[in-house]
Amino acid sequence: MTTATPTSAFPFHNICIRALSSPSSISTSERNLILRRPDPNTENSAYIAKTTFPLSALVAKALATPSTLSLEEAQVLVDGPVDRTRAEKGERTRAYLALTGDQKRLLNSASNAVADKDKHKAGNIAYRLLRDAKAKELGTPKETTTIYDTLASTQRGP
Repeated sequence: MTTATPTSAFPFHNICIRALSSPSSISTSERNLILRRPDPNTENSAYIAKTTFPLSALVAKALATPSTLSLEEAQVLVDGPVDRTRAEKGERTRAYLALTGDQKRLLNSASNAVADKDKHKAGNIAYRLLRDAKAKELGTPKETTTIYDTLASTQRGP
């Protein structure tokens, strides 16, 4: 009788190992599982419902003509299209925190291996658009809109 190690007991262990060794062998459904996103059909339907664009078109729009992104589209690119209740967010957090350090490292490495680089770039563009819009709304300079800049400016002496 063999005892399962904590890493092998991790339900996504085999998919994560495969993602690290051969990211191209991972299906879209498996990628979404690793990235803790809804199944592809649900995700795409949610993007269309929120923005009228499928994810691929929204990413292409953000990369090609970022100035045409609406604030709503930018928000969906940053937060994702699925609204989660506080309980659902808490459950996702608890599930992640319940993983061992090795399991978290494996999941994070697999996530990096299969992540869509264009979606990541589009998310960064959308984040900057939202940050700049908030800075304009508050009348603050762009360079002080991050928490780190705000903290640094409050810690400086006269």
